[in-house]
Amino acid sequence: MRIHAPTPILHGLIWGLTVSILFGAAAHAGQVAVDDLAPAEKVQPELAKELTHDLLSALRKIPNLAILSKPDIEAALELNPTLRPADCLPQNCFLETSSNFESEFIITGTLGRLGRKWIASLTLTHLEHNTVVRQSTGARTGDDSAAKDAVLNAVRNLFREKIPAHLEGPRS
Repeated sequence: MRIHAPTPILHGLIWGLTVSILFGAAAHAGQVAVDDLAPAEKVQPELAKELTHDLLSALRKIPNLAILSKPDIEAALELNPTLRPADCLPQNCFLETSSNFESEFIITGTLGRLGRKWIASLTLTHLEHNTVVRQSTGARTGDDSAAKDAVLNAVRNLFREKIPAHLEGPRS
């Protein structure tokens, strides 16, 4: 049985696959801390909390993002309380605490209602520069299930475009 040497085309394909695997493995995701959705005046806090889970699920589907939720941070703080800034109350210092977990960005959001219309507003903030990178809004008319659609629409709008290259840090 004769073994053939790879042709130049096959050799190029193998080389290309090897390089893409190596560079793909070396790429790190940008870490994004996600605060709970804040309910507006006419919104039940339980609904905002429930929709925070939908927000996190939608964000975890976006490639090249490592999502760090508020419960993730709270669980880590129970194991290592020194990561919490000394002068912060736990409910008031999510921004400061998330930067201790090397997050590059933070997402904050509100859920409101105007008549029958649900409005979800999200803000992506760069922690090192302390600047708003992007804001988005999602709106849907209807019952409580429309609120979920408003949140998902806001996520799609927030990441419709890639994060600007000058804001991407070493983990992006």
